[in-house]
Amino acid sequence: MVITPDVYTSEKFVSASAEVRAREFLELWTDEKIKHVLIACGGEFLMETLPYLEMNKDKIKNANPKWVQGFSDVSLLLFYLTTNYDFSTIHANSFSSYAMKELHDSLLRPLNFVKNCKAFEQESFELYEIQRNREIGHECDLYNLTEKVEYKNIKNGNQREHFSGRLLGGCVDVLKTIIGTPFDSTRTFCLKQSEGIIWYLENCEMSLTELKRTLWQMQVAGWFDNANGFLIGRTNSSETVRRLGI
Repeated sequence: MVITPDVYTSEKFVSASAEVRAREFLELWTDEKIKHVLIACGGEFLMETLPYLEMNKDKIKNANPKWVQGFSDVSLLLFYLTTNYDFSTIHANSFSSYAMKELHDSLLRPLNFVKNCKAFEQESFELYEIQRNREIGHECDLYNLTEKVEYKNIKNGNQREHFSGRLLGGCVDVLKTIIGTPFDSTRTFCLKQSEGIIWYLENCEMSLTELKRTLWQMQVAGWFDNANGFLIGRTNSSETVRRLGI
């Protein structure tokens, strides 16, 4: 296992400068012995690293691709690698989640996939947690699974929908930062996908009005031109929960 030098440090909400963070990621990316890059946590200011990654396009393109795993704010890095270089990534828990005394199946699945590299079918779990263990002082315990998972069709109630395509998405809070920037190759990438796109989107902290404005901006920028369907995750925003009933 390789641990980057600044993984345990914190300087004004980040582990190191943007240039250093980009360099440390590139060292992992270009290391032929590494098969799986599991991001520790964080990523709120990950967009600062993109100019340095862009300066090293050839290094990214020419290295043997490997699996990069993370979620939430880290999804901006995954999104950048997919839409700019067509590399598939793993939208799943970051390394900090693996401190559980007993690992939930959702944590084991990405590791087993990387180890075996066999096709698998993604399924929903029966229950989810409404109050996280870290909020009640049990950070290392198994998930506090109390609520039944239900898919809700926002437009047509409980009517079932069927669609297929290539999965793309992440945390809207951070994806929005690259709309219209030199790092935004999203529309071009999406239009190249003959099977169409299934968007999966999560909202962490945005209000309902801010989320609506951002989705409008994504649509106008052409991000959704080849979309076959949308999967919207549960949100921490109490306003969104109340207004949309999710």
